[in-house]
Amino acid sequence: MALDAERFMGTECGLILRGWAMAQQGDGKEGLALMRESATERLAMGVCWYQPRYLRMLAESYLQHGSADEGLVAIAEAKELAARAEEHIWEAELNRIEGELRRIQGLPAPQIEALFMAALEIARDQNAKSFELRAALSLAKLWRDLGRRAEAREVLAPFYGWFTEGLDTPDLVAAEVLLKDL
Repeated sequence: MALDAERFMGTECGLILRGWAMAQQGDGKEGLALMRESATERLAMGVCWYQPRYLRMLAESYLQHGSADEGLVAIAEAKELAARAEEHIWEAELNRIEGELRRIQGLPAPQIEALFMAALEIARDQNAKSFELRAALSLAKLWRDLGRRAEAREVLAPFYGWFTEGLDTPDLVAAEVLLKDL
């Protein structure tokens, strides 16, 4: 019986990742449904490990497909589970993605900025350079759109400059493009 439960958990993890890959490749509707169903199954089994990560992936996929309300539900679930399990590794990303979701909902800029600043501070405290870059990138985009171009450059440039490898990764390419625009 225990082996069947372990096999089932492995299957659900695989299905979440499959759904994520489908959503990334343009099959958003089916990919998101598969991710949500698998995450729900894991919760029903009482499985919490990695659940904030999977819910973060789900929320970010909802963001990419413009579904803010569903993404915010996933973020709320992830934050609650992360707090309960003391799984803080995704805390910066959860704040950043929440900020992006709130942004497409039209939340006032100061509230979005606060989420991005919290993400940046948490990532900095964790010495999580990739998450710092992502938070700085989100904040810089917001500030650029608000006409605060110099501040946007100031916040993003140090994080972009920190990296010496992986310059062709999506986050660093996006940072480079934004810096050239600023």
